[in-house]
Amino acid sequence: MRATWVIFKREFGAYFNSTIAYVFAIVFFLTVGGVYVLFMFREGKADMRLFFELLPWFFIWLVSGVSMRLWAEEKKVGTQEVLLTLPVTSLQAVMGKYLGALAFMLLCLALTFPFPLSLYLLGTPDWGPIIGGYLAAVLVLAMFLAIGAFFSSVTQNQIVAFILTALVLALLSLAGIPPVYSNIMAIQREVGEFVRWVAVTYHFGNIARGIVDSRDVIYALSLAAFFLYLNVAMVEGRR
Repeated sequence: MRATWVIFKREFGAYFNSTIAYVFAIVFFLTVGGVYVLFMFREGKADMRLFFELLPWFFIWLVSGVSMRLWAEEKKVGTQEVLLTLPVTSLQAVMGKYLGALAFMLLCLALTFPFPLSLYLLGTPDWGPIIGGYLAAVLVLAMFLAIGAFFSSVTQNQIVAFILTALVLALLSLAGIPPVYSNIMAIQREVGEFVRWVAVTYHFGNIARGIVDSRDVIYALSLAAFFLYLNVAMVEGRR
């Protein structure tokens, strides 16, 4: 546990020594903030429905950009070998770096807390979907980051890691769009049902509407655990 904590502090602190991290956080806040403000003024409603519906799509580039350096940079500059010679297990190394990156992205998500506060000051929002939306956002971030960390571990090129992560996350999100899975259902219903079930947007939509189903939570945690396991296997193989 101590080794994981040390690596966590090293990873989390590294983001505040990087200009790119600040750029990602600011661009993320301005982009999602712009969407939120436009929707609120256009619809005149005290809710964050569209904000939560679009949030997974913003997470694609945010997670891809943050996770691409997790292991690829270590490989490129040769510090991964140094890390793996320390008295830490592969699991401790993976979890320390993963939790450090997750803490940074949760901090980016926390920048959006003034949005529901503004709704409270301007109207009477329904807090169920808002709380459910943030719960879903945390689960999606944890799941997306596990996928990004794995792809960062398979290459030493950060751009390749970014592209692979963004592509997989985009496919997982697109699979939940009705025109996609409904057209597949028209050809083969069982395949279409499976495509819809594996889609992030399908499960995210349930929680974002304030419906917390244990199956959606298990889906997100299971997918995150699976890719973290693959990440550990990659690091252990290199060790």
